[in-house]
Amino acid sequence: MYDIGKAHRGNNLNQGEYMNPSSSQIKVDKTKANLKKCNCMNCPSYSLGCKMKAMPKNMMEMMKSDISDVDHMEAMFCAFGKSTCIGEPKGCVCSDCQLHKEYNLDKMYYCLSEGGQ
Repeated sequence: MYDIGKAHRGNNLNQGEYMNPSSSQIKVDKTKANLKKCNCMNCPSYSLGCKMKAMPKNMMEMMKSDISDVDHMEAMFCAFGKSTCIGEPKGCVCSDCQLHKEYNLDKMYYCLSEGGQ
């Protein structure tokens, strides 16, 4: 088993808890540092229309000092869940994302499906 708790505290694991490294179970920490690493804004599936529609709410959430309790943002879909705007796959950049590598994620299209496809 993989001790993800050592590598990524703050993901609802207590010290010593183990989790199978399946990306459907791994929780990406909702932090501003991770949001800066996020590659979702560069994704071809994330259209300009969706970005514009999401901007006001995303900006309001970004003003908070801590985003760990934010339910949803239209970004970092591996942490916040699928998009409420993106409706069709037009390409995926998840595998190029630093978070994908750091959290050993193994799926794509987190924007279209909870836990990725």
